[in-house]
Amino acid sequence: MNTRFLVILVCFSLYASCNIFDSLRKKLAMEVLKSRPVNMVVSSLILRLPLCKLASEADGQCKTELLSALGMDKENMFKTCYSNLKNDLSILTDSDLVLLNKIFVNYTFNLKSSFITDSWLKHGVHVEKISFKYKQAAKSFINRWVDVGTYKRITDIVDDKDIDQSTSMIIINAAHMKPSWEFPFNIKYTAPKTFRLKNNSLISVPMMVKVDQALYYDDQINDVEMISIHLGARGVSICIVVPNTANGLPGFLDKLSKNPNIMIRNRRNMKWTHLKMELPRFKIKFLVDWTEYLKKLGIKSIFNQQTSGLNSLLTDNAKNKIYLNKVKQKVFFELDEMGPYRQINPSEFMIQDIPPNVKLSGNLKYFSASKPFYFVVTMESGNTVEELFNGVYYGSE
Repeated sequence: MNTRFLVILVCFSLYASCNIFDSLRKKLAMEVLKSRPVNMVVSSLILRLPLCKLASEADGQCKTELLSALGMDKENMFKTCYSNLKNDLSILTDSDLVLLNKIFVNYTFNLKSSFITDSWLKHGVHVEKISFKYKQAAKSFINRWVDVGTYKRITDIVDDKDIDQSTSMIIINAAHMKPSWEFPFNIKYTAPKTFRLKNNSLISVPMMVKVDQALYYDDQINDVEMISIHLGARGVSICIVVPNTANGLPGFLDKLSKNPNIMIRNRRNMKWTHLKMELPRFKIKFLVDWTEYLKKLGIKSIFNQQTSGLNSLLTDNAKNKIYLNKVKQKVFFELDEMGPYRQINPSEFMIQDIPPNVKLSGNLKYFSASKPFYFVVTMESGNTVEELFNGVYYGSE
């Protein structure tokens, strides 16, 4: 082979690998959120858990692609994929978060017992064998599992097009979060206020109001303002980024997709600031089929029926070829004054009860999420800040 051609080929291969390195963390959520201007919320963190489990058993090109996308350069990092998050997620699932994560495999496959045993404890994902022969029954079974597991908050995650007799494996994850605040908003101050839509028309939304301290930064380079407010669970916060113009959100998402370090840099620049803050009370329920997005990021082999790299999941006498068909997720996110404790007497909680009509002083800034905005729920896990949910709010639907 010509030496020059060989060098070019190697360089191209390295570029392709680097292009998707840690892309599940850095790029995946943005690929969805920037796709169309509607209310959305997704969790690439929850998706990483079953992919990490499959990567730990995969081989060949499949393993290479998953390692790169997961941001892992050593195989032993699989062991910490979930263990580093386990305690922090457990605290959330005891109060504010409902989380379901399961790999459904065709019952005809002879899976190694080690792939199923203690899967939730080690990887944060269950494995279940199911018959896909009768697709209506399989669809109903999976949807009922989600319906019951989320207390009827999430339904109909799987449809008729997702399953047929040839289906080998599908990944389903669902999550509901209604976060509590470190210092709740006072319900009596919530009132209808104006929200400017992307096309500059105006609607009325219930706006929560309070005067408090929060981390704040005015990013003049990217023309956005942002605040970060502590939630009830230790180390968990919500960051809200509001562009200065009503139609500025798509442009900011595009910048963030190209340079994820924008948020990292801005968080370092945030300062504790006295604020009069206004946030809309909202609910977002969003279903995403991750399959094509994963392929776009370079995770392709796992979906290949002939060379998936997953046959190591099967016993030695297995004759079938196992591969991944579909990856779907549905998230329901609610933000209100009290979180899951809304029905409890507000006097039982520490509420910063400063009237919202307080006059702005020289030391009090005004922050209003009254235009389309981006939000991210973060969770401190050891020395790492993980993004648990990413979403966009364009106004009431």
